[in-house]
Amino acid sequence: MKHKNKIAGLFIALIFCLSYSIDYISYKMGPNSYSMDPDNISPDLIWGLLGEKVQRVILISLDSCNPDYIRPDIMPHLWEFMFYTGCMFINAETILSSDTVSGHTSMLTGAFPNTTKIFGNQYANVSLWFHPFPGFMAPHKFFDYDIRQAKTIIEALEPDLKIGTHFISSKWLHWMLAWESDSWVGPEYKIEFSQGAPRYLPASSYSWANPNYQSQVGNGYGEMLPMDHWTINALIESLRNEKFPQNFYFVNIGYTDETGHVYGARNAMAERQLREVDNLLHRLFLEIISLGKFFSTLFVITSDHGMETIHDEGVNLQALLEGAGIPCYIHHEGGSAYIGLPFLENKTAGYNKTKEFTLKYLELINSRYWLFDAIVPSENFSDYNLPTDGAAGDIFLSFRKGARIRTNTIPAHANGDHGSINEQKIVMIWMGPDIKQRGIIFNEDPVSICDIVPTIGNITGWDISECSVDGRILEELFN
Repeated sequence: MKHKNKIAGLFIALIFCLSYSIDYISYKMGPNSYSMDPDNISPDLIWGLLGEKVQRVILISLDSCNPDYIRPDIMPHLWEFMFYTGCMFINAETILSSDTVSGHTSMLTGAFPNTTKIFGNQYANVSLWFHPFPGFMAPHKFFDYDIRQAKTIIEALEPDLKIGTHFISSKWLHWMLAWESDSWVGPEYKIEFSQGAPRYLPASSYSWANPNYQSQVGNGYGEMLPMDHWTINALIESLRNEKFPQNFYFVNIGYTDETGHVYGARNAMAERQLREVDNLLHRLFLEIISLGKFFSTLFVITSDHGMETIHDEGVNLQALLEGAGIPCYIHHEGGSAYIGLPFLENKTAGYNKTKEFTLKYLELINSRYWLFDAIVPSENFSDYNLPTDGAAGDIFLSFRKGARIRTNTIPAHANGDHGSINEQKIVMIWMGPDIKQRGIIFNEDPVSICDIVPTIGNITGWDISECSVDGRILEELFN
């Protein structure tokens, strides 16, 4: 009897040891072995980056993400992956106006607005800016991007049949920046709620080939996944697709922007959304690790602009100017504005007097209401990399932090907004092969959103010569 009990005990102990061994081996071989816990860092994650060559680039835009959001208490997963596999510039800037369309245009072209001619979310033809009657609002050309004068990296890579490109955006950026992309995913339906930010449901160029694609990435009124979820789902589905592998992925994660506009910046709702984004990025990183593609992927994580809470709804600037006898058109871009003065042939003395008077009157308004951080006449536009060909009007205004203006037709945004100099600070994270720096780069001079394209071209060896690049190669990443 005792002999049988000993055999049974040994058998149970053997099963326990075997199960523990299997669990340990699974742990070491599975995604958990790549934990970013600083007390238990797997050396495989660090050394796995050595000797690998970049086979794909994933450029992720965290829409409206302020750089101070990248902290271990808000985005711990991104922080730890960045800290051990790459680096973040402490001082990075977008362009003016610090808006979605202009920011992403410069991000994907490597060019400033004085080259791209895209200086905001909208475009208004300067020839329409004059009308003799006060209160006239010139018609806009919404999203008429035939006027863009610089090619994106996607358009530059299009002739190379060996390089596939995929454009994923939770906003309508694919309409203007994904023209030559091999495939795209973008929003199709906008769902409004009585409270909270709207949600968007995706459409895709894949739909014709795969009728189930939208359900795979989370579309459908029944599921109602926030757009960041189906954006990451779409990226993962594309990375899993070995039949149509891609080399360059652009991904816009946009719900941070929607949340900021509705609730403002640096509050509980913003942090809640950022933690959700952090979990989605963590899921993405673990998925890429499980696919065996992490060590051959270059990640660039940035933002198109920042976000600030609006405390002051401001005054009706258009009414003030018209009350002073200044006929003008105000092209409003959130935290900034472009003023177009009467177009007088050959810029006559009358024009010059009007402009001089307008500048002095704006200074007077600012001394009373404290609205602007910068009042810039067109002759100084080049200092801000704004178009100097007349397209951006005659005077550029950047509103102070937390302040906005109103016009006769456009109210001030009540909660959160961007567009000014104050929202130029952005996230700039690089992770992957060839990135020698680790942790935070404390750079005194800001790096630019326009530096992304030339640096990607340098790392990958891709031919981006068709891009009209104004940015530089970030050599400090390789030292």
